[in-house]
Amino acid sequence: MDDVNRLTQALPGSSDAVWIGLRKSWVWSSGEAVSNYSHWKPYNPNEGNAEASCAVLTTAGWQDWYCSNTYYFVCFDDTATSNERYVLVTSVVTWIEAQTYCTQTYTDLVNFQSSDEEQQVLKLLSEMNVSKAWIGLISSQWSDHAFTTFRYWAPGQPREGSLDSGCATTTIANSGMWTYSDCAHKIPFICYGSKCL
Repeated sequence: MDDVNRLTQALPGSSDAVWIGLRKSWVWSSGEAVSNYSHWKPYNPNEGNAEASCAVLTTAGWQDWYCSNTYYFVCFDDTATSNERYVLVTSVVTWIEAQTYCTQTYTDLVNFQSSDEEQQVLKLLSEMNVSKAWIGLISSQWSDHAFTTFRYWAPGQPREGSLDSGCATTTIANSGMWTYSDCAHKIPFICYGSKCL
């Protein structure tokens, strides 16, 4: 939970989000299963909305969004030191574009094994005045196929019927809890890495 608190502090106080590496069926974009740790925002993921299949990180938790939306994103670089592993990219892109960028430039979209890790990312978002970004959660799996028991779904997330598509986001408004989003929505994203773009 310490990771979640640090990440939430990093996000600015708006309702915007950043992509995280979680997508429908809710796996991380790396292919790893979501651990016991989840941080879904209340009423997320919306199982009744099969279109919202990517996740963003907000201060209130993870939220499912349309993958075609555009947001910032956070990449992960597993070759960097622990303080330089997360890279916030402030170009607004879809979840697929964010994941492609992170895997080509760093390691993958960010995934969370603990609340401490999530709090680090939320702190980064706050420092950069970004409130929502893509993360590597997709269809209940992390984009890098990492296995983790860490879950931080917002209450009501993931929603029944929404497990076949969608990406995860995290937003400041929900204390960093995870929610579904359309994977095509263009928002910032978070990569693992050593610099902010």
